[in-house]
Amino acid sequence: MGKKFKSGTQILITGLGNPEKKHALTFHNTGILFVDYLAKKFGDTFEKTGGKPFLFTKSPLGILVKSLVPMNNSGETVISAMKFFGISANHVIVVHDDSDILIGNYKIQKERGAAGHNGVSSVISSLHTNSFWRIRIGVRKKEEKRKKALEFVLRKIGKSELKILEQVFSEILAEISDFFPLEMSSKN
Repeated sequence: MGKKFKSGTQILITGLGNPEKKHALTFHNTGILFVDYLAKKFGDTFEKTGGKPFLFTKSPLGILVKSLVPMNNSGETVISAMKFFGISANHVIVVHDDSDILIGNYKIQKERGAAGHNGVSSVISSLHTNSFWRIRIGVRKKEEKRKKALEFVLRKIGKSELKILEQVFSEILAEISDFFPLEMSSKN
């Protein structure tokens, strides 16, 4: 993932998705599922922020944020959380689904374009920069031919697919652990 943040640096990890219950276990909510996974791993619970467009919890990795606005308005969540916690864009990690990547795979990148992802486009537009980290989690099945993302990202995640995603979440956590200055100790 690159060089480590300086000790004591606040990190903001934001999971993108759609807040409505009907979208809870869809591929478009992969970012939210990832931050839920991290919170559960560390025994953290999310709190409201009094009118802000997100829920948050503080974990050993940093501040975990779940968006409370639709995916296409994700920039509103990220900019609001950055201002609320006093965090700069280069200390933000945005986690989202990516239909260009096969399920079971992921990419961690910085300073990239949105590649057609409306949630990421919203973040770039709101921040006026792409100078933030992204964890792109694959959601396309190998046997699925290339098609428009909306044709499958709002589909419910099956049990076998959820197991694959949880394995990916575990791999991502292992990879990013060295990236953070805080001690990685589970509360469980």
